[in-house]
Amino acid sequence: MAVLSKFKPYLHNKVVQNIVCVCFAAFALAGYSVSGMAHGSLFDYCGSPPHIAQDLSGIGTCNCIDTFLAKTNGLAPFNVVQNHEDGETDILRHMREQFHLHREWFVRDYIFNLWPKTLMLMAEQMSNVAMYQMMIVGEFYDAKLQLETQLLFNELQNEAAKDYQPSDSFCYFGTNVRSLSSSESLAMANQASLNQIGLSRNLGNSNNSAVSGDGSKDWRARWDMFVTQYCDPRDNNWRGGTSGLVDVCGTGAANAERMNKDIDFGRVLGVSRYLDVNFNDNNFTEDEADVISLAKNLYGHEPPPGMIRFMSRSSVQHLYLQLRSVIAKRNVAQNSFNALVAMKAVGSAGGNSPPFFHALVRDLGMNVTEIEEIFGENPSYYAQLEAVGKKMFQNTDFFTDLLDKPMNVKRKQAAVNAIELMLDRAIYESELRHEMLLSVLLSSYLEDDKEEEFRNFVYLGE
Repeated sequence: MAVLSKFKPYLHNKVVQNIVCVCFAAFALAGYSVSGMAHGSLFDYCGSPPHIAQDLSGIGTCNCIDTFLAKTNGLAPFNVVQNHEDGETDILRHMREQFHLHREWFVRDYIFNLWPKTLMLMAEQMSNVAMYQMMIVGEFYDAKLQLETQLLFNELQNEAAKDYQPSDSFCYFGTNVRSLSSSESLAMANQASLNQIGLSRNLGNSNNSAVSGDGSKDWRARWDMFVTQYCDPRDNNWRGGTSGLVDVCGTGAANAERMNKDIDFGRVLGVSRYLDVNFNDNNFTEDEADVISLAKNLYGHEPPPGMIRFMSRSSVQHLYLQLRSVIAKRNVAQNSFNALVAMKAVGSAGGNSPPFFHALVRDLGMNVTEIEEIFGENPSYYAQLEAVGKKMFQNTDFFTDLLDKPMNVKRKQAAVNAIELMLDRAIYESELRHEMLLSVLLSSYLEDDKEEEFRNFVYLGE
């Protein structure tokens, strides 16, 4: 009963109950057989008397000894009733013996003999299986790293292919600024040449037409230039064929396109984007003559005499210094004019950029004839700067092309910033010239006031 009490918590399970029932039945039969064989008298009833055998012949398939023992209660010492009365004790005893035998076998043969070897074999097997598993895991890691590396290389390759394919719209910036630097240098050279021409005229150098003592050669040359190139017979109140300037220029000037260009700032410099002006070669063009004629009418209309005498006398030396002061102030004003002419003078053909410039302007709707007429064969520095700083952004393709790769957009942003620096530099130089003009004008006003104050001071002192 003590053994059953240990298994009592598990007896509520149906499976356990069935197993226990089978085990009890097996042990009961085993105990019964062992008990019968131990006494050696149960199987002797198979040789019963004839009258008993006859009585047992109609029992059917039942064993004779079982029937006999069941019917002859009290004839044998080990009948069914007695076995049922002692069955619980025999079953428990048999179970205890079997459990003890099983425990002794388990402890003796399995734990002390088979268990260590089994554990060693199991440990070895587990180690082998674990190594195989780790090899599989390592191969998975190798495959993972290999695939990630291939993915990274493919991504970098695609990014490189994407980032290093500049768009056509970005090429407009590069091809249209290749000759800007050389055009700017050429403009500075033309500006220096115009400054030298103005100084030579105002200083009365020998290679100028104003060398004569009264400047009559300069007047004569300018009048001839006016009659042959710039005279318009309809000026001076023209009313018919015999009025106006018909007597001077005839019925028409030699070149109708150049009428009054010696005084028309708008036609010469105001709206034009290109002047065929290059004082670094030996060709004297109509645009160069127009620019010089306009400058003579604007600055130094009356040049000083070419032969000023008695410079050795101290009484006239201060007058010549005043003359040079006037020439210097006049040159400051003329320098702005010369800078504007130089910026619109013929540009450089370096870098083969003029064809790209023409293509850029042609996209705005102008034909080839208009482009050559307005911008010339080699566009000026002013025209190139205006194209990359203004005209390029007037084309709608520029904004649609911004739907491009991010790197190309950054390239365009860098190009726009560079062009902005160019424009800021040109504006800065223009502001410097403007400030210089204002400073000279202010100093001239102050100089007049000081001279009047000095005269008043001298008069009061006397």
